[in-house]
Amino acid sequence: MTGTGEFFEADHGHKGRVLQHRDEFVAKRRNNALEGLRQDDVAHRLPPGHPQRQTGAHLTDFDRLDAGAENFRTIATYCKEIGLEYLTVYAFSTENWKRPLEEVSAIMGLLKKYLLEAISRMERDRVKMEFFGDLSPLPQELQDLCRRTREISKGYDGCQVNVCLNYGGRDELLRAARAYAQDCVEGKADPNHLTAEHFAGYLFSRGVPDPDLVIRPSGELRLSNFLLWQSAYAEFYFTDVLWPDFTKEELHRAIAAYQGRSRRFGGV
Repeated sequence: MTGTGEFFEADHGHKGRVLQHRDEFVAKRRNNALEGLRQDDVAHRLPPGHPQRQTGAHLTDFDRLDAGAENFRTIATYCKEIGLEYLTVYAFSTENWKRPLEEVSAIMGLLKKYLLEAISRMERDRVKMEFFGDLSPLPQELQDLCRRTREISKGYDGCQVNVCLNYGGRDELLRAARAYAQDCVEGKADPNHLTAEHFAGYLFSRGVPDPDLVIRPSGELRLSNFLLWQSAYAEFYFTDVLWPDFTKEELHRAIAAYQGRSRRFGGV
C-alpha cells in the first residue's frame, strides 16, 4: 500500500484472489470473474490526483509513499468492480521498523489518513475490512481506528480488504506454532491429529482462501516475508513496473499470464 514492490494473488477455480505487499495485495475473485476478464477491458486513464508527469522512480520518498497509497485505492476499487471478494494489502511489515524514523512516521500518518477516509466512505462503499498482524506496537490512535473500522464493516457482504499491519510471514508462523503448542499443553489439541487445514486456523489469515497468483511489481524477485504459508502453491508473475505506476492494464497482463498456466498442485 505504501512501498515500491508489490504482489497480487488470484484463484483459478471456484474462488480466487489477488495480492499486494506494501505494494503487495491479495484478492479473491467471485463467480470466475478473473477468467472472464479481457485485455481490452482495461482503462488507460490515470485516476484523479495521480502524479501523471512523474513516475515512481522520480518521486520523493513521501510522494512515493503517498502515490503508492493512492494507487492502492484505485486498484482496490477496480478489483471490487470486477468482482473480487478479497484483497489483502501489506501496509507495514515487522521488518519495516528498521526504516528511518521519518519514513516510519510518514507511513503511520498515511495509514491514519487512509483509515479515516475509509471510515467516512464505508456506508457508501460497503467494503469489509480486517487486519492481519500484531497491532499492539502501533500508535494507540491507529489501533483505535483499526478496531473502529473492523466494527463498522463487520456486517458488510461482498469485497473484504485485509490490511497487513506489523505483519511478517515468519512471525505469523511462530505465533501460530506457539498458540498450537499451548493448546496441546492445555489439552485442547492433539499433535497426533494435526493437519494443514487445522494449523491454518491459527494464522492471521484464517478463513481467507490461499492465493493462486502472486504478482510482484518493481523488479524485485522475492516474497519479502509475505504470506509464506499461504503462497505454497501460488503462481508468480514479475514485472519491472513500480507500484505507483501499476495500472489496470498491468493487472490484466498478470491475469492473462495466469490464465495461460496449467496448475496441477503436485499431480499429473
